Amino acid sequence: MALDPYQLCPCGSGKKLKFCCHELSADIEKIHRQLAGDQPHAALRHVDATLAKHPKRVPLLDLKAIIELSLGNVDLAQQAIATILEQEPYSPTGNALQALVHAARSEPREAVDRLQTALEAFDHEVPQRVYEAVGAVAHSLLSTGEILAARGHLFIYHRMSNGQDSRGLDLLVRMNRMTGLPLPLRERRPLRLLPADHPAADVMASICVQAAIGNWRKAAATCDEVLPDHLDTPLFFYNRALLSGYLGDTKNMVAGLRLYARQNVPHDDAVEAEAVARLLDESIRETPIMANKVTFTVTDEDACYEALCDNRLTVFYQMDHEEFGDGPRPRGMFLLLD
Repeated sequence: MALDPYQLCPCGSGKKLKFCCHELSADIEKIHRQLAGDQPHAALRHVDATLAKHPKRVPLLDLKAIIELSLGNVDLAQQAIATILEQEPYSPTGNALQALVHAARSEPREAVDRLQTALEAFDHEVPQRVYEAVGAVAHSLLSTGEILAARGHLFIYHRMSNGQDSRGLDLLVRMNRMTGLPLPLRERRPLRLLPADHPAADVMASICVQAAIGNWRKAAATCDEVLPDHLDTPLFFYNRALLSGYLGDTKNMVAGLRLYARQNVPHDDAVEAEAVARLLDESIRETPIMANKVTFTVTDEDACYEALCDNRLTVFYQMDHEEFGDGPRPRGMFLLLD
């Protein structure tokens, strides 16, 4: 497959390949062909040989790191990434690769932090490694139970794909079907805007814009800077709590939601914030409740189903049909209220 000389240079400089590392394009193209042909070891040998002639070149170190990661050689990938970051500490490619390493090592908080550095380092076109890192970090967060952070990363991943990659959206749908995931944690929670006539409307709008493109750390910093001047505006507490959640900082998200719930806010908003905080608070250990199974003989299935649908003490429960496999599926499931 031929490389487009006008595509972004793999080094992450933000320049087109033609005007940046054009002398490496033939070698990079050959390496890509080898990878496309499922020849990672041959590609790696070619990378090493080219690096011997062009030492410390970021496009080659980038390829070396990603191939080593694909082969499970995390420590060797780390060496290549360290060389990139020594030259360019704020390189979006280098920091995205470092995020991939942290994700591979099951270190989601560190992965999120590196990815934020990568996301802050470019303005327009998304470097390929940054895009890949967003998806990998989302998976890492999901595996450790950081639901809000995982969902936020998956939304950014889907947006970056411009509809060309459905994997992020598919995983979001599967998340909402997870057995045992409470309803308040299934909802998307974007930041909220202030009314247009509010004195802090503009600064809140800028925070929301940063958050919408995934620059949550920068948005949180802005929020922290202006919050002391707007302690009478509860929405700052709410949005700051969400930003903590997107960044995988569940402890501060819980504290922020509880602080918001104690402000002068609508009752329903306070209850919802406290409910989400309680669900995410790892310090709370609920007393186990014994589950009892009681079987009744139903002689008129239709009448029973209608009675359950109409009774104010029952709530229809949306089933996940995958739970039942190939076995018989119930006509309906209901929650019985006390």
